Amino acid sequence: MNVTKGHSMNRVLKLVFAASCLCGALLSAQIPVDTPYEDHGSYAINLQNLSIVVNVPIRAKAGLIGFNAGLTGATGIYNSDGLSKIGGVSSVATQISANNLLPSSVSAVPNGTVVCSGGGIDTQFINFVFSTGDGNAHLLPPTEYLDCNHPSFTDTLVDGSGYTVSVSRTALTVDVYAANGAHLSSSYSYSPTTFKVSLFSLTDTNGNTLSLGNNLYTDSLGLTVITSTTGTNTKTLSWTDVNGGMQQTVLTTTAYKIKTTYGCPSPNQDLVQTATSP
Repeated sequence: MNVTKGHSMNRVLKLVFAASCLCGALLSAQIPVDTPYEDHGSYAINLQNLSIVVNVPIRAKAGLIGFNAGLTGATGIYNSDGLSKIGGVSSVATQISANNLLPSSVSAVPNGTVVCSGGGIDTQFINFVFSTGDGNAHLLPPTEYLDCNHPSFTDTLVDGSGYTVSVSRTALTVDVYAANGAHLSSSYSYSPTTFKVSLFSLTDTNGNTLSLGNNLYTDSLGLTVITSTTGTNTKTLSWTDVNGGMQQTVLTTTAYKIKTTYGCPSPNQDLVQTATSP
């Protein structure tokens, strides 16, 4: 992935992601908030599962709510047999994130159907997750669920990050509150097969708002701070600087094949670099 910024300024960031072989239990792509990291500036290595976390600053701007946008994402190791054998390493699912929160989402998975007390049947959703724009996945308590007999809940995340999530099937709303009082909210349309609600608006305790919509990031003064345009394997982020000049950051994605050379014995052998490897 290459990052090019400015008229005369060019900087190229090439990230080559290497998988590691774990001789034992394999961890998912979730990133606990208390995980130790090895910091390398634009990226860091999760020392718990050796995934790579990307954080490339793009633009910062003062305002009623300070605006900070960057390229964020994380890799994840996954297994192929559910027990031991390494299946591969997922690519970095990079996105542009403002204040590490926009965009965010609340999602869940279906758990079959239940008989409603008022008649009929309904899908039950469990395993709720709050995913933030910086690539982190925050779990809600596994006891929380949503269906026609239990149409709403409010609970805090299990990782101590301080977020409180409120979901209402009746009002069709999702609200997330940070420890500092910042509020993410969205309405949604009910689906019996999927539950994923994207959050594109952040409001502080004074009513100031940052938002994302139609590929435009809008700051707390109502001004467009970044415009995003997507092309073939590229994404261009543009904005007007204080002198009226146009600034751009161009993100270019390049695919790399994964190979490891850690020499772990079978069945946790190295990934071989082939045309079909991740």
